[in-house]
Amino acid sequence: MNRLYCFGAVIVAAASFATASWGADMGVRQPAYKAPPMAAAYNWTGCYVGGHVGYGWAHEQWDYGYYAGTNYNTDYGSQTTSGVLAGGQVGCNYQTGIWVFGLEGDFSWTDAKGNHVDPFGGSYHHSTTLDWVATATARLGIAFDRSLLYVKGGAAWDSGKYNMFLSPYSYSDRLTRTGWTVGAGWEYGLTPNWSVKLEYNYLDFGKDDVWWDYQYANDPWSYHVSQKMHVVKGGINYRFGAPGYPRY
Repeated sequence: MNRLYCFGAVIVAAASFATASWGADMGVRQPAYKAPPMAAAYNWTGCYVGGHVGYGWAHEQWDYGYYAGTNYNTDYGSQTTSGVLAGGQVGCNYQTGIWVFGLEGDFSWTDAKGNHVDPFGGSYHHSTTLDWVATATARLGIAFDRSLLYVKGGAAWDSGKYNMFLSPYSYSDRLTRTGWTVGAGWEYGLTPNWSVKLEYNYLDFGKDDVWWDYQYANDPWSYHVSQKMHVVKGGINYRFGAPGYPRY
């Protein structure tokens, strides 16, 4: 009996020592490492509205045009029509990978004015007053997270009043012109909804006839007026986002 008791005591002591040694070798169990969560990449998908302000300047070439059925096409001088513009824009973007595709329309009121003296007669003065400029364009951009570099192109329109003064007579014609535009810009996302942009556009309206009611001979006559315009503007957009758009 004593031998059995002693043998049992040895077994219990050995088990206790093994358990203590195993616990010491294992140490304190640590929680599994988890990488910190990464912020979602900025997403340009969605439709937006916004506003802009800027400055535009147009080179206008005036050529003496039709009179009594004859096209003279004679150089009658040129001028720079320039002024501040302000307006709004609407558009939509779709992003896939780094590429951003979009459509945009904008409208700007302007006070651009210009005038010159006809080189063939000091008493002839020509002037232009533009009222508004509008474009409808497609955009293609490359996104670098919050930065978007893009190019754009499409149709352009402007409207204004074209005047000639020959003392004591004055004549005018109002004209809405159609042309094309190309441009480039940079847009930066301030928040998931708000972004700011800086943009340059070139607009070409070709050559259109501005007609005058020639009172002396009861026969209308015209100038061929060509117009090429440059616009620099800054703007801000509010983007609504697409369904399921991840926010962070």
